[in-house]
Amino acid sequence: MDWQSGMNEAIKYIEDNLDKSIDYEVTARFICCSVGEFQRIFSILTGVSLSEYIRRRRLTLAACDMQNSNEKVIDIAFKYGYDSHASFTRAFRKLHNTSPSLARKEGVILRTYPRISFNFVVQGTKEIDYRIEEKDSITFIGINRKMSTKNKEHFHSIWLFWREFEETRMYDILKKYSDEELVYAV
Repeated sequence: MDWQSGMNEAIKYIEDNLDKSIDYEVTARFICCSVGEFQRIFSILTGVSLSEYIRRRRLTLAACDMQNSNEKVIDIAFKYGYDSHASFTRAFRKLHNTSPSLARKEGVILRTYPRISFNFVVQGTKEIDYRIEEKDSITFIGINRKMSTKNKEHFHSIWLFWREFEETRMYDILKKYSDEELVYAV
C-alpha cells in the first residue's frame, strides 16, 4: 500500500469510529510507522494535530445529530466520547459559538469540519536545463520571521507561514515589486 492509500485508509478508520474509541496504533499501522511518527506526519500534512482533527470531526457530527434527531444532549455527548454534559457543552461552544441546545433551533449557524482526504502530487520528476548567469545585485524586501529548528518544528512553521502569507494583501504587493513576479523564501 502506498502512502496516499495508507493515509486515506487511516482517515476511513477514524471516520468509521468517531462514535467509538479510536486506537492510534491502528491508524499508524496503515502507513507502517509508530504512533508518534503518524501524529507528526498527519500534523505536517494537514496543519492540525490528529487529536484536534478527531475532536472537530466529532463535534461536527454532534452538531448534525443535534439538528437531525431528538436525542438528549448528554446522550450525544457520551456518543462522541465526552464524559460530562459540561465538557461537551464547553467544547461544542468553542467550535460552534453556540450551545448544543441552541443548535437545534432553525437558522442557527454552525461550523462544519469536513472529512480530510489525501491526494499527493509529485512534481520535479523531469529534468530541467539550466545555465548560470551573472546578474546585477538583487534587493530583497519582505517579512522577517524567526523559526525554531527544535524538533524540526520549522518545517511546519514555514509551511503555515507561506499558507497565511499567500492569503494576505502583502503577498500581492510584494509580487508587484518583482520583475519576474517571483516571491522568494530566504
